[in-house]
Amino acid sequence: MTKADEIGVWFVAIRAHTGADVFTERLAKALRERGVKAEISWLPHYAEYLPWLVKKPHPPAWATVAHVNSWLHESLLPDNLPRVVTVHLCVHDQSIGAYQGFLQKLYHRVWIRHCESLSLKSADAVTAVSHYTAKMTKRIFETSEIRVIHNWVDSKSLPLCGVQAPGKSKPFRLVFVGNVTQRKGADLLVPIMEKLSNGFELRYTGTEDDLRKIGVSKIPKNVIPVGRISSQTEMEKLYGESDALIFPTRLEGFGLVVAEAMAAGLAVVASNCSSIPELIGSEGAGILCTPDNVEEFVGACKRLHSSPGIRQMISVKARDRAERLFSPAEAVGKYVRVYQDVTNDA
Repeated sequence: MTKADEIGVWFVAIRAHTGADVFTERLAKALRERGVKAEISWLPHYAEYLPWLVKKPHPPAWATVAHVNSWLHESLLPDNLPRVVTVHLCVHDQSIGAYQGFLQKLYHRVWIRHCESLSLKSADAVTAVSHYTAKMTKRIFETSEIRVIHNWVDSKSLPLCGVQAPGKSKPFRLVFVGNVTQRKGADLLVPIMEKLSNGFELRYTGTEDDLRKIGVSKIPKNVIPVGRISSQTEMEKLYGESDALIFPTRLEGFGLVVAEAMAAGLAVVASNCSSIPELIGSEGAGILCTPDNVEEFVGACKRLHSSPGIRQMISVKARDRAERLFSPAEAVGKYVRVYQDVTNDA
């Protein structure tokens, strides 16, 4: 088998300012820390829908394998190198059809489906970031073999939040991290906070304009925007000042925010859908609510507020589960084995 130090991984990625960007940056950095050569060729965002306007990048001489996102158009796919394709999110899941506009639905159904179909068929290996995403991809594209490699979280670099001391955070602070979209369930945040009212506060990563764009007209005083988070230090501070993460998403490919909150020992209240149950499990490492059920989310938040003992139990179980399932060493090691396999088969 090819040694890890004989592998050279070349990433070709579109800069879309999404979780896929974070994945690529983290994986490249983690590979270099293991002594594996890794480099990213970033393409502009318009390469996703106007690939013919982008010059195809050339691989570095040392590259032995290329790693790309499943959305990359065939004209930009690397030639003459074994290719690993990762599926981050299956947007063809019918469960979110009601939350997509006509143009977005058409774009995904016609253009993205076409791009993914070609990239998956020509791949030497396909990976997915969760069992749920792998299952949906197999069903839609009839792809037989997909290796599941969960995204990872370095719990050692995160502060242990747990249950804050009495009086440290009043009112009870909830936090929402992610893009303010209907897919993420951000339109449910205001109805939830209106029912919680006094004694609760929500901080969310976005602006009031972001909420208005998804149809929220009146924003309560206990719903506070914190803007875009630009560094890990800021994110850690936000987690550390919070009592629980609320995440009423409707579809996730993985759910990195949930995994990060768990690793920090923060209680999570999230939707029981897509990949989220896979992360939280059945061990009491978080609270799962029926998607779109505002009353369930309200009840779960009130339970955490009134029962520090439950929050403490969830905190401990969440941290333990994150350390076991989302280990950086295990995840990166699995990618190295994929690279070795496709290199040896080439």
